[in-house]
Amino acid sequence: MPRPESAEAASSLAEAWHAELAAWVKDMRSYGDKLHDSADTYEANEAAAERAFGEVAVGDMRPT
Repeated sequence: MPRPESAEAASSLAEAWHAELAAWVKDMRSYGDKLHDSADTYEANEAAAERAFGEVAVGDMRPT
């Protein structure tokens, strides 16, 4: 980088990348939390359905 402007641009780029990466990490953590919550809800609903209806064998779900 031969000019002072290049160094300034590189510094600005580094700051922008750092901010973008920090935002991405925050979003991925939020996504992971929501995915975990969804999995917990799914499992709870499956358990509630099994308690309500009993276990259903796969073969019993086929049309006759």
